[in-house]
Amino acid sequence: MEKRKFGSKDRDHRDRDRGDRDRDRDRDGMGSQRRRSARFILPPDTKIEYKNYPLLEKFLTDSGKIVSRRITGITGKQNRELEIAVKRARFLGILQTGIHRR
Repeated sequence: MEKRKFGSKDRDHRDRDRGDRDRDRDRDGMGSQRRRSARFILPPDTKIEYKNYPLLEKFLTDSGKIVSRRITGITGKQNRELEIAVKRARFLGILQTGIHRR
């Protein structure tokens, strides 16, 4: 008896159903994920400076790390400005990081 390529009743272990995970994916393979909204929205005229302590503090975690762009929703240019401002503020002692933070 000759096996048919498609729709064959004779299946081996490789043909088993792989579950809903593969069936629910979109054509691009990413699945239906919810799009995150921006956590922080900066007005266009906002200048990111090391002296603006309340603004810089919003972009830091409890341990003093800079929150990623993907989560905050800021642009790449704003993220680079933020990085420089946070590092300057840390150096000058305006931002206390980690355990020493009060």
